[in-house]
Amino acid sequence: MDQKEKLIGATERLLCSQGLGCVTTRDIARAAKVAEGALYHHFHDKAELILSVVLHQLGDFPEVLQSLPLQVGQNTVQKNLQRVLESGVRLSSPDRAARMLAFRGPGAAWARAQHDA
Repeated sequence: MDQKEKLIGATERLLCSQGLGCVTTRDIARAAKVAEGALYHHFHDKAELILSVVLHQLGDFPEVLQSLPLQVGQNTVQKNLQRVLESGVRLSSPDRAARMLAFRGPGAAWARAQHDA
């Protein structure tokens, strides 16, 4: 796993456990076991890193949706919709949904507890 992947993974874990407002770049670097300067080598700032985490969470869903117009005449409507559905199901898995709740900030722990109940 390269430094960029370590940083994205550490950020995701910290956002889930602490919420967006409580995580610092120093916390992220420490959790990823890299120098804080490495974060700025791969990302312009914390916001860009968080955007990368969100895009990682979305997986291939945006690409699947964007490619739909190109699929006209290539597959049946059913196959195209099945592909969208499969991508959406991966996006909405309980684990992924719980992780996405973390981006709501300090109330994230309560939201996750409600989601898990």
